[in-house]
Amino acid sequence: MLKVRECPNCHTIVHDYHQQYCPKCDKELPDSKQTSPEFDLEFDESVSGESMYAHIGVKIMTLAKVTAWIGIIASMVGGLLVMGIGSQMSYGNNPMIFPGVLIILLGSLGAWIGSFTLYGFGQLIEHAATIESLAKETNTLLRG
Repeated sequence: MLKVRECPNCHTIVHDYHQQYCPKCDKELPDSKQTSPEFDLEFDESVSGESMYAHIGVKIMTLAKVTAWIGIIASMVGGLLVMGIGSQMSYGNNPMIFPGVLIILLGSLGAWIGSFTLYGFGQLIEHAATIESLAKETNTLLRG
């Protein structure tokens, strides 16, 4: 059994039981005497609290932002390609300017709006983790 503590501010799992301050937010950690046994977590040595799944809500929100930007950039490139190919196909007016602009505008808007669901899911996970942490803290205070 590995004794760990959770920062009450940012919910970072701190493995060094003698550490005074959170390594992430620099807030003071609760005293080891005040820490309830509920914060003593069992860990498999191969999987730590700092694994790739720690703070997954923030990672999902970041993925939503990255996906939106990739979609916006792809829409811009696609629209410019359509306009460029259209200009090579005709010698006078470029009939592909309007479709190219539509691809840029609607594609960017679609990528941005499409990221809302993923970002909202990440926020939901983060809020659920905060509620769980507050419930544990309330439970600890009530048990005295």
